[in-house]
Amino acid sequence: MPRWLPSRPFHAFRPDPRWRALRLFVRGLAALGLLLFVLRKVDLQALGDSLASAPGWAWAVPATLLGVNSVVHALRIRLLFPSPRPRVTAVLRCILLGNFVGMALPTGGGEAMKALGLSRLSAKPGDAVMALLTSRLLELPPWGLLVWWGAWAVLPGRLDSWVPVAWVVGLVFIGVFVVAVGVHAYAGAVLDGPRAGRVPARIRERIAGFAAFRPPLVNVALCGLGAVPFAALNCLVVWSLLVAVGWPVPYSDVLGLIPSMDVVISLPLTVAGAGVRETMFCHALAPWGVPAEVALTVCWLRWSGDVFRATLGGLWWGLAGSVTPAPSPERDVVFTAPARLPTGALAQPDKDGHEV
Repeated sequence: MPRWLPSRPFHAFRPDPRWRALRLFVRGLAALGLLLFVLRKVDLQALGDSLASAPGWAWAVPATLLGVNSVVHALRIRLLFPSPRPRVTAVLRCILLGNFVGMALPTGGGEAMKALGLSRLSAKPGDAVMALLTSRLLELPPWGLLVWWGAWAVLPGRLDSWVPVAWVVGLVFIGVFVVAVGVHAYAGAVLDGPRAGRVPARIRERIAGFAAFRPPLVNVALCGLGAVPFAALNCLVVWSLLVAVGWPVPYSDVLGLIPSMDVVISLPLTVAGAGVRETMFCHALAPWGVPAEVALTVCWLRWSGDVFRATLGGLWWGLAGSVTPAPSPERDVVFTAPARLPTGALAQPDKDGHEV
């Protein structure tokens, strides 16, 4: 093997840093190739005119609605946090920092940074990470139902090749949620059963940590209900932008279309979904008669909301200064974190045990 190649396989638990750099380079190259492919298919003059003619409020809509979505996400995660809970602003800061980091990495990189930041907000870092994971699992049922709605009522006759994929994706989403609920409910059978020895030790540890995470059921239900507006707001952004550029599409169609698109955009194929995002918008909106130039305008207007959140997260982190993580005997076992990550002030209980 050439010396410039890493000695360890790319799928190792702690891969060689050169593999990470190589994968990042390949994803960046793929993003550039897809962007050039899309731009060659459009009239650049018409694209410029479309961007210039977008009303001013169209630039404010993504930042506003996606900002609200981030607040909703922070509230949902905080509901699942172990006591004493951090302030909502501290959780929101971790989410925005994850958005900031995710702009230069595939989707999983942003989520990893959110988990790292949230783990520093609690004396129980493992439970803090489980709060993030559980909030994501609770998003799967509404997202899966929307994908199924698209496969049943929106995609047939317009994007027929997407229909079987959408049915499968919806089934995977619902299936993962059902399996997660089953593992949480019957973890004892996996950990203490006669075949427990066949389960790798690392997986047993993860299952044990997941099973031990038991927030109040009322909070879990509220977090799950909060996933409905979380999904609806994402679709509302695109619907509003289509109205703004003069190519309205029924909101019911957008509800069935955007979840399927976002599934593909969120795959770790390129850096921050660049190139994939533009390709999906041009292809998906074409059956509604939306020109490619207008589809790219909608795509980039929506992306401006992500850029706003990422910029806000970067500025918030940069201006806040150094922070100290919440004291925890578990921390060195779970994460070794950089010194400048958001923690925020923890809400302290009073003499009666209530948070203040």
